[in-house]
Amino acid sequence: MKTILIAAFYCFVSGLAVGQQTQNKLGELFNELYERNMINGNVLVAVRGGIIYQRSFGLQNTETAVLNNKATNFELASLSKVITAVAVMQLAERRLVELNEPVKKYLPDFPYPAITVRHLLSHTSGLPDFELFDAAINEEPNRVMTNADIIPALKKWGPLKLSPGQQWSYSSPGIGLLALIIEKVTNLKFQEYLTRNIFKKAAMTASYSVLNRNYQHDPHKAVPYALPFYFSNDFVLADTMARNVKFLHQSGGVEGPGLLVSNVTDLYRFDEALFGGRLLKPSTLKIMFKPQRLADGSLATAPHAPGKALFGLGWFILPDSSAGKIVFHSGYKPGTTTILMHNITKRQCIIVLDNGSSPGVHASAMNAMQLINGKPAGNVKTAVTFPYGKTLLTSGPDAALVHMQTLVSDTLHYTMAARDWIAMGYEFYRTEHQKEALETFRMGFILYPDNDFLCMLYADALVKSDKRKEAKMLYLRAQKLNPKNPEIVSRLEKLRDGH
Repeated sequence: MKTILIAAFYCFVSGLAVGQQTQNKLGELFNELYERNMINGNVLVAVRGGIIYQRSFGLQNTETAVLNNKATNFELASLSKVITAVAVMQLAERRLVELNEPVKKYLPDFPYPAITVRHLLSHTSGLPDFELFDAAINEEPNRVMTNADIIPALKKWGPLKLSPGQQWSYSSPGIGLLALIIEKVTNLKFQEYLTRNIFKKAAMTASYSVLNRNYQHDPHKAVPYALPFYFSNDFVLADTMARNVKFLHQSGGVEGPGLLVSNVTDLYRFDEALFGGRLLKPSTLKIMFKPQRLADGSLATAPHAPGKALFGLGWFILPDSSAGKIVFHSGYKPGTTTILMHNITKRQCIIVLDNGSSPGVHASAMNAMQLINGKPAGNVKTAVTFPYGKTLLTSGPDAALVHMQTLVSDTLHYTMAARDWIAMGYEFYRTEHQKEALETFRMGFILYPDNDFLCMLYADALVKSDKRKEAKMLYLRAQKLNPKNPEIVSRLEKLRDGH
């Protein structure tokens, strides 16, 4: 008996030590990300019903100097979709909604009779994303689209490029249709349904929709910030940036795919209630987290950083189950990035909410999941073109080259690819920094001389700088690299015609 007690004591102490080591590693991970400006928000990590790490980083509001804290409320962006999906599955349990029934059964004016509720939940309907509203916004630039605009816009859209079940293709308006179905079969406003059947059941006291409460006057609101350009050093209000206005008009009044507000405490309560059987039956959860199959029998596969993921009903599913079955959903809108990840097998939960458009949010959640399962975290890397672009703008090409050469050797923290040079060059062009765009494309071409697209873009920059002879040589090189690219032929013809 004494031997058993001693063994149990050592196991207990050993477990405490391992737990402390994991907490320390999580602290090191997120502290480093914050120091590198790759996270600005709140983090919560829980294992088997207990929070093992929780921390707030950065400012909730730069004007008032209020720090992010446990009570800080963030717009969830597309993370709202999982709550909408849970609501639909609740109605499926009550047989008010049938997953395999046509959407038209519930919304008679819906113009595509072959699309089912399951197609909407699994993003396999073939419906467009928010580009659905482009024509309406072009006609009325200040108009904010709502759920009531979805079906009229679809009627004008015409034939779909993808047939239902053919391919996974993200559609936020499709989730907006689910909100309309919820209202139709329950005779409740969407937010009222969520409040009664999800928020109250999960004790989510701080969660609400931006359409039902004045988010602008919420004292706990996380103000969304973003860098106006890739090469910027100072953050601005994301909602005021010209490049974001169109998206905010496209999505600003559509409930279901977004617009919910919450904090890490409430989302953890949601996670506990959902996986604890208080919101859905275990059998229903199994249906949600089963990868969906396309019409050809293959699994619905979604592109998602850092690679690809399978997709169930409302949730992404990691294909690698070596650490357990892991499901998640993320969200993004200008100035806000969110993710909730759950390991079903081991009852592990990771929540990251960010109000600084930070590039490390999704990777940090993946790395945290690695750490709590005893695996080493991968390195969250920054594209070397970001610091290169900043130095190029402030100190010129020579200083930028030296800076780049220094950073390239730091392979733990920096990465470099042709697409990064393309993106930075475009950013300079878009902001009318033609000299810097030319230099960026030139450097990219030197590093990746066999990339036909980069070669073509460098030639474009030379044309705009009136260096047509050099441009022609590069167009010809790009054509040799990729003879099937019609854009290169078109550019050569324009160059010959003097355009």
